[in-house]
Amino acid sequence: MSEPETQTELSPNPQGKVEAHAHWLELPSAEAIGQIGTYVVVFAVMAVLFALTSYMTSSYHAAQFTEATNHFAAGNRLAAEGEDAAAIEHYRTALALQPTNSDYRMQMALALLRAGRLDESQTHLQELLQADPTNGLANLAMARIANQYSNLADANIYYHRAIYGLWPTDGQSNRLQARLELVDLLARNDQKSQLLSELMSLQEEMPPDAALKRRMAGLFLTAGSPAHAQELYQEMARADRRDAQAYAGLGESEFQLGNYAAAQRAYQTALRLNPDNELASRHLEVSKNALALDPQLAGLGSSERYLRSRRLVVLALAQLDLCVGSQDGSANPAIESLRQAAQERIAERIRGLVPEETIETNMSLTAGLWQTRQDLCPQAAPSEEAVALILGRLEQSSQ
Repeated sequence: MSEPETQTELSPNPQGKVEAHAHWLELPSAEAIGQIGTYVVVFAVMAVLFALTSYMTSSYHAAQFTEATNHFAAGNRLAAEGEDAAAIEHYRTALALQPTNSDYRMQMALALLRAGRLDESQTHLQELLQADPTNGLANLAMARIANQYSNLADANIYYHRAIYGLWPTDGQSNRLQARLELVDLLARNDQKSQLLSELMSLQEEMPPDAALKRRMAGLFLTAGSPAHAQELYQEMARADRRDAQAYAGLGESEFQLGNYAAAQRAYQTALRLNPDNELASRHLEVSKNALALDPQLAGLGSSERYLRSRRLVVLALAQLDLCVGSQDGSANPAIESLRQAAQERIAERIRGLVPEETIETNMSLTAGLWQTRQDLCPQAAPSEEAVALILGRLEQSSQ
């Protein structure tokens, strides 16, 4: 059997060498070589142009970044010097160059807020909060804007978001500042119930700071919680026996609690340390009067309680007569009926054991006289404070 034919024949050439006859051994033409060279050149040029464009773009962005950074730094320097109007222009330029930079936008918003340009500031802050609703500083700034617009509801919301929001640095001090601003706002707007709630939360977080403790104690008095104020003032007085303000505050706390004897002692100490405290001096006298008049004090017998209740009727009637005389309202039948009832109680003389209902009737009559006097003459004289204080305690105890 013969060998199969191969696709390539080998034959010796004149020089004795083997020659291969195959089409793939043919060399490319000059035209093809020229086309390849053209492609190489084009690709090389494109690569150079791409590299050049990338370099120029990178250089442009680097220049923008540097310029924005310089404007931001200039804005910060001016803001630190209180030149917010000039700082705003630098922040605006920095933000135009780097519109996605949240730090630039935040400082722009804060400068606008300080400059009183509230609507512009609010626009930037809202954009920041859309990107990050937990931004503590942005929420605090929004709360301050709402505060300036006297929008208590919105301010309340934003202050709470700031308190519970995220702070990159100094979170504890910033949250404390937000809560302090909130309690001041509530105190100014006489929101006593919420104020007390916020103060209780604040007390749990309060750092050991004497000035803050003093401020808190005063706010507890404003919120109508003298017991909490009493505790703080006692701590301050124990820490410094020469702290006149602490003793004055302690006296006020005891005064509001109806602890007149304790209030006297605290006020006397405060006045010994600072004789110029006019409020302490006035409330010391009121405490003395209340201590001598209040039939609700513990340890009093029925006769003494009756005499005190009768004395209150006398004082309340005298004040009503003084008020009616100035108002020319003596012809009012309701007032005349009330006055007549008071005069009958004053004329009554009871000896021995006094029924409890008699004392209660006197106190109720005193309250009626006092309320009528308050309706006609709202401005109370300093001499009337003891009666008002006793009746206030009576009203609280009946609730």
